[in-house]
Amino acid sequence: MHLLHLEDSAADAELIERLIRREWPQCQIRRVEQRAEFQAALAGDDFSLILSDYTMPGFDGLSALELARQRCPDKPFIFLSGTIGEDRAVEALKRGAADYINKDRPSRLIPAIRQALVLRENAEARRRADGRLAQQAALLEAARDAVCVITREHGVTYWNASAERLFGWTAAEAIGRDVRPLLFSKDAAPYERAGRELAAHGEWRGELRPVTKSGGVVVVESRWSRVTGAADGPAQVLLINTDVTEQKKLEAQLLRAQRLESIGTLSGGVAHDLNNVFS
Repeated sequence: MHLLHLEDSAADAELIERLIRREWPQCQIRRVEQRAEFQAALAGDDFSLILSDYTMPGFDGLSALELARQRCPDKPFIFLSGTIGEDRAVEALKRGAADYINKDRPSRLIPAIRQALVLRENAEARRRADGRLAQQAALLEAARDAVCVITREHGVTYWNASAERLFGWTAAEAIGRDVRPLLFSKDAAPYERAGRELAAHGEWRGELRPVTKSGGVVVVESRWSRVTGAADGPAQVLLINTDVTEQKKLEAQLLRAQRLESIGTLSGGVAHDLNNVFS
């Protein structure tokens, strides 16, 4: 762990360093006394937490806090002072300080540092999770397949751009609605069978024929997966639908041509046999 300590009193700095090293013997502490040194240290950004006195010659703690919020807003900032006072301490917390400790109560220092580091780690974990979610959402929006998410009660909770293009319903129109009358108003039986397979096996793959907003029917290869809910939410179902309407049309045309060819071959053979009979 690396700490940046803004403190003009060498005696106080030595006392604080001894307290910290009892808990973290390998901790590296950089002490600065003046504004210019503090700004240079902030530019380096190689520390985990900032400790700061409140009153120093030519410099004050709120100014130091403001500089820290500008340069490294994610780094915890703890005031450690004998002159801060309750009113100024409250103001410091409003401006973003993680905590304030009176120098005459040094026993609070280690718990305060520990708590500030935990809160910082939690915040970073949330940012990483939010970043991953944003990336995943961007990928889903860019996907060529129509992707939607539904609840156990069949309500739509997610509808990507490709789903808008394929089915004709915008996300604003689809989200919150029951997917059954939305896409399977003509025949919900295949949808219901897929749901039973999903409940039994946790996933399902097959062909469906949903109805578009304009009333047309499209053919999709659909892949369903159960998505485990977070602690504060129920499980949902992810549906990935690949449009195979044109492919199915071409296959039908090919089969029709093959049948006609077979009929022609059969007819030619029968005619040839009849000619043999009557010749």
